[in-house]
Amino acid sequence: SAAPTPALRVNLFKVQQGFGVLNAAIARHSITLLTELIDDLKIDSRTDDEEYSSIESAGFDILGQYSSIQRVVRVLNSATLQQLMTFLATVSYRKACTLRRINTKTTNEGEPMSYSDSTTYYNDTFSCSEGSEPEEEDSDSYLGLWFKETLSPEANEEMTESQEQEKKEEKRHGSNLVPAKDEPHEYLNLSSLIFNFFDVSLGGQHIYLNRYVRTGLSEQQMVLLANILRDLDRDSARGEPENSGCLQWQNAMVKFSGSVGRYLHNLISNSLLNESLQSALLLHLGVSPWTQDSNIWPLQVYSRTLAVLVQILLLKPSQEKEAACLSVWHRLVNTLVEGVCS
Repeated sequence: SAAPTPALRVNLFKVQQGFGVLNAAIARHSITLLTELIDDLKIDSRTDDEEYSSIESAGFDILGQYSSIQRVVRVLNSATLQQLMTFLATVSYRKACTLRRINTKTTNEGEPMSYSDSTTYYNDTFSCSEGSEPEEEDSDSYLGLWFKETLSPEANEEMTESQEQEKKEEKRHGSNLVPAKDEPHEYLNLSSLIFNFFDVSLGGQHIYLNRYVRTGLSEQQMVLLANILRDLDRDSARGEPENSGCLQWQNAMVKFSGSVGRYLHNLISNSLLNESLQSALLLHLGVSPWTQDSNIWPLQVYSRTLAVLVQILLLKPSQEKEAACLSVWHRLVNTLVEGVCS
């Protein structure tokens, strides 16, 4: 028999290089159209889950009379939309961080510039190398300056003025689909838009959409979400960057962090993640109480990671919750003992 064809390996940085302002503009416009399409479901009168199991998707006849749910079914069944959008949000986020790192480090002569990335894709799977985390930790902090400015009234006034200026610019260039410049915050805004679309449009209280989201989530998406959360946690923990960034980037990062947090929170609270995906998410965050591979517990757990862990544990039955808490305490004490005795 013929040997199986090896999986094609693609480095994410190369994907980022080919991802430009035109791709981002098309993606942004597509999300706008999808949002308008899904908004039509608000007038759908079906209330029984069985009624959605036998719906025929709309055809391609532009003169055909189709209901809103038939048009939505046609689009959602044409591609694995959640996985596609999650990959797109990740690439856009990484592209934004890479451009931001380049723009910042080019001002420091003699400082080496890192073009590596920790995520590599295959044709249907991907791997994340742990060895590249120190390189990621060398990147600039994005949230530290914002935390400082929220405590300063003068900075708050500057932030408000910047937001007003952004609105004026949006009105002035509202007809332009493609931005004039390749700005990092534009890619970050696209990632925020995707996660907001996941949370508000696909995550709406609709029977068909809830079933679509629940059956379409995969462990691959949990890995990507865990990596993004860990990046945000490290950025917020490192404090203020050496070079203060523009307010546009800070505002975009705040929106992105909030959109990811709300999306994950609602996924868990609405029971859209099954137990397997919950375990996978905690495992890739490094705080799974149920893993049998290790008997240690991280001594530094950041706020976003801790929030996900607590939310998942609080929704567990009391007996399982107590067992998980005991496992955490046992591993924590064991880690402290090993640290003292080593």
